Amino acid sequence: QEAKLAELEKKAKRRGLMGMVMEYGTGFAVWYGTLWAGMCLGIYGLLELEIVNWQESLRPWMARWGMEETVDNIDPSMGN
Repeated sequence: QEAKLAELEKKAKRRGLMGMVMEYGTGFAVWYGTLWAGMCLGIYGLLELEIVNWQESLRPWMARWGMEETVDNIDPSMGN
C-alpha cells in the first residue's frame, strides 16, 4: 500500500501540460491553450496590419536606452 501511495503522489506532482490537465481537467487545458493561441495570433495580426510596428514602438524605446547606433546598423534586407 505504501508503494501505491508513493506512486500516486508521484503522479500528482507532475509538472507541465499533463500535470495541469490532471489537476484542473481537460476543459481548463483547452481554455488555457485557446488563450495562448489567441494572444499569439493577436500579436501577429497587429504586426502584420502594421498597427504596431518597429519604427514607432521599439526603435524609440531602444534609442532611450542608448542603443540608437546599434539599431541604425541593422540591415533590413537581412530579414527572414
